[in-house]
This record gives sequence, structure tokens and C-alpha cells, in this order.
Amino acid sequence: MAGYYWYVQADGSGSCVCIPTECTDRTIQVNGFPVQAARYWDMDTCSCVCAERDCTGQVQNGLSTFWDSEECECRCRPIDCSSVTITNSAGDDVATYFDIDTCQCVAQPSDCSMMQVWNATLQACVCRPKVCGSNEIFDHDECICRCAPSVCPIGFYWQEDSCSCGCFQTAGCGSDSFFDDELCKCVCTEPSFLSGNSCPADKYWDHECCECLCRPPTEGDCAFESKTSYWNTRTCECECVEQACEVGHYFDQESCICECLPQECAFGHYWNSSSCCCDCVPEDCATGYYWDPSSCKCRCEYNLASC
Repeated sequence: MAGYYWYVQADGSGSCVCIPTECTDRTIQVNGFPVQAARYWDMDTCSCVCAERDCTGQVQNGLSTFWDSEECECRCRPIDCSSVTITNSAGDDVATYFDIDTCQCVAQPSDCSMMQVWNATLQACVCRPKVCGSNEIFDHDECICRCAPSVCPIGFYWQEDSCSCGCFQTAGCGSDSFFDDELCKCVCTEPSFLSGNSCPADKYWDHECCECLCRPPTEGDCAFESKTSYWNTRTCECECVEQACEVGHYFDQESCICECLPQECAFGHYWNSSSCCCDCVPEDCATGYYWDPSSCKCRCEYNLASC
């Protein structure tokens, strides 16, 4: 921006810094006599200002005053003239603005429209202040809020009246479908309740799949809440994601893990699914003996002399 330059600091960050300018003295009127007021450069306002003077007790046209460091004089404090009207010679009420020179509300020029106010500083009609929406910009020529132009995706165009992207309908839809402006394509028509084909309470109509799908699960609907399971939108159940198992194993849909394939065991043995092998059927051993599952025999306890 004019009057500023970009300054890069030691840490790599940067900011706009005001360019100092040599200031000249300004001639002001004090008690009807011209006086030279010294001015200095103010880095905060990036302008030449006068040393501040005390305006306490000074009144202009019944209004208190403040020190105007740019104009180098005590000026009256502005008041709100928006609710003040003046009747002109034609008997019409006209809006007013605050005139800083006369310290009073004066009639606006007749060439200002109802959407404008007179700016005494600019000596021109300007738009009345107005807050626009987040996707709107203010048109200072028309004094109205307009849609901020936006880039739309391929197949869409900008609609200024609704401030949104509209869709080009390129083809007609079938008897069982309609054109969705948001999706920009033909989607299936939801069955009506009167036809008896509407979706049940636990399902909703999906225009993409053209069928009733289960509603998203709530907490506790899935028994296996992990990466090994998923919510089936057609069966409304939590199901396992089937995994490849090593040789001799199969995937169990109930436990969501790989289990051993049962095998036929020899006489006196049974299939142990935990160890994935045939274990011998334990027997009751005589006193002084214990059952050894590795040899499938009763063995003598080591501390017994009778063995």
C-alpha cells in the first residue's frame, strides 16, 4: 500500500512499516490570530500530526471539544443526526448530517437518495452503512449487497439471485427418477408411504443405491468395534471383515478370528481347538500316580518309594 514498505525481521516474519515523511508547520487560528503549529511524524497513524493540546472546558455551539491532531485544533465532538430532520421551504422533511465546521446538524443536499447520506469530509453522497452476508459484497455504486462471485465445479454455473452454484441439466430423467440440483444428476424416486413400499423405521431411502439402507449405527450396535468389523447397511448388523487364514485354519464369522480346522483324532483322544491338536482323554490314576498328557499315561510320583 502507498506510504508503506515490507520489513523482514530477524526471525523471518515480515510486516508493513510506515515510510517516514518530513512534516511542515500548519497555520491555525488562535483567538482570531494566525499561529504556526509545529507538526511531527506519527508512525502509528502514518501521518503528520500536531502536539496534543488540552481542550478541556472549550465549548463550540454548546458541544464539548476534543483535540484533532491532524487538523491541529480543538473541534466539537460529533453527534448522531440520523434521527434529526429539517423541514425545507417546500414543507418536506429532509435528512441531516453533522457539520464539523458549524458543530450542528444541517440538511443533506437534495441529490442524495434514500440509500445515501451526505459525507461532509468527502463533500459527496455516500451509501448508508450496511452489513452484508458472509457470501456477499457491498456494491458502493448501487448501495446494495450483491453475491460475491464464486468459481463453480464443472457442470455448474453461478446463480447471482441465490448466491449459489446451479446445475446444468443435460439429460431427461426416467419415470422412476428425478433430477437432483445438488447432486447434478438423475436419482431414484423414493417409494411413497401410500404405496406400501416405503422404508421401515430403521432404514432410509438412498437415492444413489435406489434402495432402503440401514441407518448409521449408534453406540453399542456393533459387537466388534474394531478394524476387523464393519456396519452392513443392508442387513443392519455389524459383520466381520473376512481375513485370510493360514493352512489348517478357517475364519469364524462369530468371533471374527481364525480358528483351527477340526480334525479326527485317534481312539482315546479329542480335538482341542485352543491348542489346535489332538489331546488324550484324561484318565483317573491310582494313588501315587498322576496323569501325564504328553505321554497319555499315568506316571508315578517321584517321591514315592513304591514306584
